[in-house]
Amino acid sequence: MEQTMKSAVKTAVDDAALRRAIQAWNPSQARQEVNAGKDKLLKDSVSYFIKSEQYVNWKNYPQSSTLFVRGKEGLGKTMLSLGVIDSLAHSSPNSMLGYFFFQKAHSERNTPEAMVKGFIFCLIGKQRDLLYELQPYWDTTNNRFNWDTNNWLEMWRVLEVMLNRCVGQQIYFVVDALDECHSAEMEKFLRTIYRNQNNVRLKWLFTSRPQDTIDKESLKMREEKWWAQFALDKDYLNHAVPHYITYRVKSLYVQHADANETKQTIEQELLSGAEYSFLWVRLICDEIETLHPNKALDTVRSWPRDLKDVYGQALERMCQTNSPAPKRSLRLLKVMMLAYRPLKESEIGSALNVRNSSSFVNSLLRQGARLVIRREKSIEFIHQSARDYLNEGGKSILNKNTFEDHDNVRRGNSSKALLACPWIKRIAPLEYGWDALNKTLSGHSGWVNAVAFSPDGKLVASASSDRTVKLWDVATGKEHQTLSGHSSWVNTVAFSPDGKLVASASDDQTVKLWDVATGEEHQTLSGHSGGVNAVAFSPDGKLVASASYDRTVKLWDVATDKEHQTLSGHSGGVRAVAFSPDGKLVASASSDRTVKLWDVATGKEHQMLSGHFGWTNAVAWGYSGQSSTQSTNLWINGEWICYRTKRLIHLPSELPLITWSATRRDIAIGCGNGRVLFCRFNERLLKYERAKQTFKRACQTLPPLSIKAKSCPSG
Repeated sequence: MEQTMKSAVKTAVDDAALRRAIQAWNPSQARQEVNAGKDKLLKDSVSYFIKSEQYVNWKNYPQSSTLFVRGKEGLGKTMLSLGVIDSLAHSSPNSMLGYFFFQKAHSERNTPEAMVKGFIFCLIGKQRDLLYELQPYWDTTNNRFNWDTNNWLEMWRVLEVMLNRCVGQQIYFVVDALDECHSAEMEKFLRTIYRNQNNVRLKWLFTSRPQDTIDKESLKMREEKWWAQFALDKDYLNHAVPHYITYRVKSLYVQHADANETKQTIEQELLSGAEYSFLWVRLICDEIETLHPNKALDTVRSWPRDLKDVYGQALERMCQTNSPAPKRSLRLLKVMMLAYRPLKESEIGSALNVRNSSSFVNSLLRQGARLVIRREKSIEFIHQSARDYLNEGGKSILNKNTFEDHDNVRRGNSSKALLACPWIKRIAPLEYGWDALNKTLSGHSGWVNAVAFSPDGKLVASASSDRTVKLWDVATGKEHQTLSGHSSWVNTVAFSPDGKLVASASDDQTVKLWDVATGEEHQTLSGHSGGVNAVAFSPDGKLVASASYDRTVKLWDVATDKEHQTLSGHSGGVRAVAFSPDGKLVASASSDRTVKLWDVATGKEHQMLSGHFGWTNAVAWGYSGQSSTQSTNLWINGEWICYRTKRLIHLPSELPLITWSATRRDIAIGCGNGRVLFCRFNERLLKYERAKQTFKRACQTLPPLSIKAKSCPSG
């Protein structure tokens, strides 16, 4: 093993080989790609931030270890990150520097595991002997590293060991666009940062748009001395944006000697209408640089003052003609929304049945320059806000003029071409006529924390941070009931076995039982001294178990509203609870890293299961003989809806996925934008998929075929 690892270290002197070995994106390459899509970095635009009190304290004082830079889209957060990276590289040559750029549109660059592997790559690239810390993960047979790509916490522990062995005086990690990280994992990642402040040499700098998950965790950190925030407010932008405007206008019309007066007027118009946005200035300057100076001034004066209006105007322009080219451009925008990564030019031709894809792309760039951009040989959205607009305000325009979704990709005229494209991994066996991306249940004003199907599969319950529970009709998608009464966030929801009651658990320290038919409050179960994280009915429906931050589990009698048992023994908040199939035991999962089994009758601890290195967030019993409604092979893995191990649908990266629940053929997904996405699959096709997988496994277990030769009789 030692000799093999030495060989690996020798091989890893080549950065490309190292990147392939640990399956990481090269942060330097990613930085170059990001930089290529941005305007020239202006030191004057970044200097205000570099000299700010928050940044100086973060860089120079050990007690200040985490700095959040927050601002809405188009304010130059990524440009600021690039400036900070350059500044740290020059001012702190004896320190370790790592950086990562989250990109929501790239499924391989929007997860915590991608970021952690990127930092591991950075550290090993600067201190090669750290590669030895990967020795336990080295597969000597296949000469590669074995990673559990769904377990970023495992890689995080390796990163922590490396950080302790780094020789640098200080370690700086810069993380750009944290809001574009996959939301289901972001909360865990921030909590890990929160719990790991013992390394005084490690400093984090994050940039982010306002986002519910980040804001929620930030509220917990604001009282800590090691946490600080810098807002990209008007004071900052009044200093930074004018430098950028001067730079862009100065580069206009160099060949027109008589255009100086016009350029000064354009600069004044931009200063008066910039709305404190780098992106707004960039879009308008890109538009007018090919126009005559006189026409350019008219364009600036008529240019929309809001980014959404800029995108909307570009989209409307593409819809105004009936010629085939704009229609194909609109279709391409819709297909780009479905794809889980930017499309290569070579893929566009087969996707849209276009022979000369290069000519078509040039036409698209002329028509929709405010929406898309060419980067090397790929076509991407010019900014994440453009993709967000098409998913929200521009969605109705796209749907009116195009018909592309996963369902139509499978059944439409272009299905053969699309099936040939490698960026669509799997075409889902959806129920006929079902639009997977448009079937959303809208009504919550806060993010959806939990969803649950009724035992008969006819209703879906959703619990939200808007303090309500909503019941939805699965067949029609219509709201059945709104259950209001909690005074704080509702964390989870569960149906009784007979489907007549719904239990909801809230941060207001109560559990409420609701009548499904009438929507009326049936009971309020009070007694916890902390927020309630989880709730579950016993198999016979006579008891309710509730798990709380107060480190206890309580059992309640549904008929009498009385507390039946209090199960105490955890040293951390209890995060999940579940009854055994026979109802005799209760399992509880806690942030103290243990699972405990309790005797329901006596309330005594039956067994403690330990061995986790982090919080235990969920617990479940193995069921034998589940009802056909409850049994399911549908589940969510990252951003994919999967059937067993097979990926079915890649969900749009704009959906901040929080929670999910599934039945035999239905799946409901709770999102951070307050919506519930609902998909129904064709059961016959799912059975076919299951049969294929069963047959494949059976073939793998068959012994090799043995053929014996027989001699033929002479003559």
